[in-house]
Amino acid sequence: TCPNWRLSVLILGLSPLSSSQPSFDCQTHFVITRLRSPSPGTVVVCHHPSDLNLVITKRVWQSNDGWLELRGDNPTASTDSRQFGQVALEQVIGEVTAVIPPTGRSSDGT
Repeated sequence: TCPNWRLSVLILGLSPLSSSQPSFDCQTHFVITRLRSPSPGTVVVCHHPSDLNLVITKRVWQSNDGWLELRGDNPTASTDSRQFGQVALEQVIGEVTAVIPPTGRSSDGT
């Protein structure tokens, strides 16, 4: 396998930034790359620990011996490691390296 692959992921659901404003719109694309050693602050795409068919996007809060504590950017509206616990590094698909907004919208949401 190629060690430096890139993948585009289409976001189909909403991740709430607040009760009225999502972090990312439906149809937002992320470009992700392979991640070997995540550091705090890195945004990752991974499988949800209790539903491997669900893919989530979260920020690495802490990294401990192959396990990640993940947090959403809005602590009052996010479901993250505070609810579902740590996520195994093997469940990480990759690191977000670019965000491509939906067609017809700029990156600032206008």
